[in-house]
Amino acid sequence: MNDHPTSRQIDEFVAGAASPAVAGHLRECPGCRAEAERLSHSLAIFRQSVHQWSLAQERLPSQSYPGQSHRRITLRRLGWTAALAACLIAGLTLPRHRDAAPADRPRPVSDAELLVRVDRELSELAPASLEPVALQTTDGNGSEVRK
Repeated sequence: MNDHPTSRQIDEFVAGAASPAVAGHLRECPGCRAEAERLSHSLAIFRQSVHQWSLAQERLPSQSYPGQSHRRITLRRLGWTAALAACLIAGLTLPRHRDAAPADRPRPVSDAELLVRVDRELSELAPASLEPVALQTTDGNGSEVRK
C-alpha cells in the first residue's frame, strides 16, 4: 500500500475488520501504527471506565437516589406529553381532505339537459360550410319550395 490509510481504515483495523493491505501498511509504517495504537489505547481506557462505572452503580443501594422513581415518572410523563404534542401538531398541519360544501358544488344535470347543452355548443361552433343544406324542390307550378 503506497498511501497512508484513512482514519476510517484505521478504525476498521482497531475493530478487527481491516483489509490485509491496511494491516501490512500498519506493520511497516511507524506513524500509522502509532495512530492505531493511540486509538486502541483510548478505546481501552473508555471501556475500562464504563465497566468501573457500571460496577459502582451495582454496588449503590437503590435508595441512594430518593427522587429516582419520581424522576422516571416525570420523564415518562414528559415523553407521553411530547408524543401527544407531536400528534396534535401533525393533525393540525397535515392537509385535510374534505368534501366540498354543498354551495360550492354545481347542481346535478340530467342526461337530457346535458345532451341539449352539448348539441347547442357543437352547433354554435360548427362553421357555416358544415351546416345542413336546404333541399330545394319544385312544386307542380314550377316554383321552388324549400324543405
